[in-house]
Amino acid sequence: MGIGAVWFAASPSNTQLLQRAREKPVSPRPDSALWGSPSVLAEMVEARAERGEDVKFLLGSSELTQSIEDSAYPVHFFEEHNFGFRVMCIGGAGYQSLWSAIMTGALDEEGVIPGRKIALLLGNCWFYEGGCTPEAFLNSFSDEALQECLMNPGLSSATKAGICRRVEELGVSSQTVEDLSSTTLIGEMNRFLRGLLPEKERRQQLADAIDNSCQRDSSSSALELEFDWAAFFDKVESQGKAACTNNDVGINDWYYSEYAERWFEENQKKDFESFSRWSDEEFGDLALFLNVCKDLNIEPLLIIEPAKGQYYDTTQYDQKSREVLYERMRGFLDEAGVDYLDLSYYDYDLYYLRDVMHMAWKGWAQIDRALVSFYSGESVLDEKSPSFPEYGDETGAEHIAEEAEEEMIEAEGAGKEVLNGGQ
Repeated sequence: MGIGAVWFAASPSNTQLLQRAREKPVSPRPDSALWGSPSVLAEMVEARAERGEDVKFLLGSSELTQSIEDSAYPVHFFEEHNFGFRVMCIGGAGYQSLWSAIMTGALDEEGVIPGRKIALLLGNCWFYEGGCTPEAFLNSFSDEALQECLMNPGLSSATKAGICRRVEELGVSSQTVEDLSSTTLIGEMNRFLRGLLPEKERRQQLADAIDNSCQRDSSSSALELEFDWAAFFDKVESQGKAACTNNDVGINDWYYSEYAERWFEENQKKDFESFSRWSDEEFGDLALFLNVCKDLNIEPLLIIEPAKGQYYDTTQYDQKSREVLYERMRGFLDEAGVDYLDLSYYDYDLYYLRDVMHMAWKGWAQIDRALVSFYSGESVLDEKSPSFPEYGDETGAEHIAEEAEEEMIEAEGAGKEVLNGGQ
């Protein structure tokens, strides 16, 4: 046996790795090591399909990591409630629009986007000045995913060129991009040589990730013919209230004590200028994601997430700043002609976020209902306005109207003071 064969023997072969994925097809939340391996994810999806389960994708960022009790958390909700499909949630901190574009192209190349639909959560912080950082992108970057994406014959040359340009701008070498996109024998040899040394470690990481991913038994879940969304919304609102008892802004107790309370106090002592430099780069990356979907005839659902208005109003990302972002997002998606769920109206509502930026409870409940509508072939309910107005505490629109009224009253008062000589 040659040295290379001995060196590889301790780790599973590709065939063994894919077989293990079929035996343990974790659907709801694969381990992070699997997010960069479309081939392994594809084996899981195909294995679930053979069991009669239709798996759909929800792409996102750090909000997909749960840290609290929350019945609406999609990872749990769609395993415990059968609407005729299951949801696989992939992505983590720093996984943004460009990663989503690459992963969508790669998953399609593997043939595992059933129904030609995919959903993406849009985080506000993605659009901070500069957009995705090189550090964040390189942490999410996968040779395998980029190669499969660039090998997808359905993608236009312009879309592939745009992806390659951004990938290089964010720190991937031009030689790597050339090797991964080349269809020549030299390109194949370079890919083999590049992957030779880390291959054993990669296979072992993927094998461990398959074993370590949480599997949930959904075999006894009966099809939901009628679901009481109002009762469910009340349930998760109660969970939110139970988790947020030491503050009146709807932040979970631990996070408020550990971080937010101090931040509120510190920010009160500072003077911030309203931020307006939302990232052109991230909007460009989002355009690449939409181009991938358009080229491949995939229908996307975009979800504009809310922010904790009570907190961000004490920072440079105040209401005026955020409304600039939200308006730009809406205009961007309207021009693209894609469906979206706009939860920015709920910046000031309680129990939509578990902290100041991550989805929870009522926010997830709205997303769950939108996903059910979207993946069932129905129109997304109230895609550009509050979906549960009868349950909202105070929508963003109401908050804006109230502030406008207060400003008008203040202006009228100031005018009266002038007319009365300040008396």
